[in-house]
Amino acid sequence: GLPYSSMIFFHKWVARTMTFYGVLHGTLWCLYAFLEKAGLFRFYFENFSYWRWGIYISGAAVALLIQSIYCIKSRHYEIFLILHISLALFFLVGCYYHCEELGWTGWIFLSSGLWVIDRILRFWNICYKFGGYRHAHASIMSNENKIFKITIPNVDFEKFEFFPGCFAYLYVKGRKWFWQSHPFTLLKHGSDIEIVIKAKEGLTKNLFELLPTDGTRIPIRVALEGPYGHEAPVTDYSDVLLLTSGTGIPGPISYLEKVIEQQEKVRKLHFVWIVPNEDFVNLMKENISDIFQKVSMRGMSVNIDFFVTRPRDVIDISWLPSEIHVH
Repeated sequence: GLPYSSMIFFHKWVARTMTFYGVLHGTLWCLYAFLEKAGLFRFYFENFSYWRWGIYISGAAVALLIQSIYCIKSRHYEIFLILHISLALFFLVGCYYHCEELGWTGWIFLSSGLWVIDRILRFWNICYKFGGYRHAHASIMSNENKIFKITIPNVDFEKFEFFPGCFAYLYVKGRKWFWQSHPFTLLKHGSDIEIVIKAKEGLTKNLFELLPTDGTRIPIRVALEGPYGHEAPVTDYSDVLLLTSGTGIPGPISYLEKVIEQQEKVRKLHFVWIVPNEDFVNLMKENISDIFQKVSMRGMSVNIDFFVTRPRDVIDISWLPSEIHVH
């Protein structure tokens, strides 16, 4: 239930704090050796393995922090990931050899055990909840905005317990990508799961470049690990405002559908979507039409506003229901 961004925040600051204390600990011992007696540092380094490993893991911890700087890892994320996991494994093994003679190894086994259990649980979610690699199809929604969609049909929602705002790690079967996973917000459409993706770098860019520019769907094999996240209790309130922009619509639109289906307490519902141009609106035509069909069936009053920040009159959105106010 903890947001992914919070987990990353804690992960980074725990690592930074640990590295600071670890390097300070090692630096003070090195200063002691240099200042106490000539040649003492060399003697310790050559004769005590825990001394050598202490220096090695201090270097590994600093390297982990340096390569995690955003401007470095964002350029070559795949290389960053391999190095990050490799250095983390080296660090854990090095910590064991550093502490082996002194006997303080419990925390190392605990950390390693948590990592292994995490991987086992993630593998369980992929294989049992989702069913491993499944057939799906991908197609370009907008060439100009570099947006494409992955649709996974016939998902078993009894095992894969979808909820509004949830996300999952997407794995794409392929020689280059099988070990990668990226978190995406999910959108439920009937018995299917849809993932709307804006191509940036790495996996998303490579996938986008493989797709036909005319919007033709191509088959791919994907797996989902999840669903994770936290569902806000929107149906417990009398007034609900849902605000989103661009391709961030899957979560809020899922909440909108849930409020329409379970409207016992909600008296006022307002949905606001901010988009760069009308092309974005057309991307979600099918989903918007389905929602308004449910609204009309239930006789519910919903205020929906679309704000187009850079309008283009050449793009036709006349299909929109008159109840949606376009600004």
